[in-house]
Amino acid sequence: MINADEFAFLIGRIVEEMLQHPEVPVYIGCWGGIGRTGTAFAGLVRALGVDEASPAAWARESYLYNAVETGAQKDLIKEFDVSDVQRLSARRWKSRFVIPVSLRG
Repeated sequence: MINADEFAFLIGRIVEEMLQHPEVPVYIGCWGGIGRTGTAFAGLVRALGVDEASPAAWARESYLYNAVETGAQKDLIKEFDVSDVQRLSARRWKSRFVIPVSLRG
């Protein structure tokens, strides 16, 4: 399991790529496609302000009913520092992307 700083870096890199290449789809997945994938989705929605209150629940409703499988994954989503990702995204996210209705909650 990665720590909160590594997770923040990962989420930041995903956002950076999305901002630099908005025309390219982003694929997020792991071997099972459940816990780690759901954790990444939940981290993204928390960092981008789509659902900061309950990103794990968002991942379960919008992606897969059993996404974010463990307590450690839930803790990681809550504990990572989103401030750098939010600063980056605040400058460019809203002007370059339309968030689909399904992501808005």
